[in-house]
Amino acid sequence: MKQIEIAERYFDTLRSADPRMVSSLFREDGVLDDYLGGHHCGWKGIEAFVGRLEPGQIHVSEPVHWLEDGERLTVFARIGLASSEDHEDARWIFHFDEQRIAHVGVTRVDSFPPP
Repeated sequence: MKQIEIAERYFDTLRSADPRMVSSLFREDGVLDDYLGGHHCGWKGIEAFVGRLEPGQIHVSEPVHWLEDGERLTVFARIGLASSEDHEDARWIFHFDEQRIAHVGVTRVDSFPPP
């Protein structure tokens, strides 16, 4: 599976709030640094974080821009709570180890890079 396909699957499983499906995309010692500054380590930590979410609670738009660089993939999209009209521009930086996510971090950005 290509890195972009893994990232797309990550977004789909995050939207569905399925803890085991999200964690299965990571290495056993993988790390998810969430948008609010949380740091979630390993399958159990990631599952605990995702398990607090309701299906559809997090809205992630279709990615606006993808930047591939070796074992790193940067994705730009909009993120927000489905219950709110407020959405912000965000950047996800994925680091891969073969077919698994080793680390993903998401941060707010002021704008997207040009296409």
